[in-house]
Amino acid sequence: MKKTTLDKNILLGGIVLDNSKYQVVHLNLKTGNQTDDYSNDRDILLLNISGKITVATEDNTEIVKEFEIVEIPKNTMHVITCLEDAQVIAIKL
Repeated sequence: MKKTTLDKNILLGGIVLDNSKYQVVHLNLKTGNQTDDYSNDRDILLLNISGKITVATEDNTEIVKEFEIVEIPKNTMHVITCLEDAQVIAIKL
């Protein structure tokens, strides 16, 4: 068993756990922050812990509120935009 504590004050965030099965990334986003276009060769689960973000792909834009999860299939180009200060966990499977 391994316990990891997230730092809610960290600037932007970073990789929390990384191994061959999964990668966990903590994103600490401020209102107006936006990621670059991004895709990954793994499926991604985004769990919004607090705040509000949008996740946009070529086909769709979802508003994601706290305690909502979005699944992004591998190789899908997407952009995350922060509408209200947000704490987000991205799990790459």
